[in-house]
Amino acid sequence: MKSPPARSGDGVALERWFLKFMCGAVASNSIAQSRNVPTEWIDVLFGRTQWPESWALFVVPGTHRIGPADANLNVEFHWADATMLNGLVTQFLRIETLFAMEPPIAAETMLRRPTLLGRGSA
Repeated sequence: MKSPPARSGDGVALERWFLKFMCGAVASNSIAQSRNVPTEWIDVLFGRTQWPESWALFVVPGTHRIGPADANLNVEFHWADATMLNGLVTQFLRIETLFAMEPPIAAETMLRRPTLLGRGSA
């Protein structure tokens, strides 16, 4: 059986979407621990400053069998400490990703900004 061709996605747009999601959650007071959207996030989101190299998407590697029960999306906030929002964790079709401002402790076991997602100028 022939494998389907590899496809790339817009990694920049995906990372920006994660950042926009976080800004919206903070601005709408959906997160009790965080009340103000950091100015740095707004400046980066609107292209007033360059995308920080440390802000990146991490993917947990692995091979999984996917079944109908895996067709759901889970989104959780990732915290650097009790009050500092650091990113978003998503799980979809058994693929776990983390968009993080600061690399996670387990970063060496994860794929950082996989080539498949591409990375153009931010």
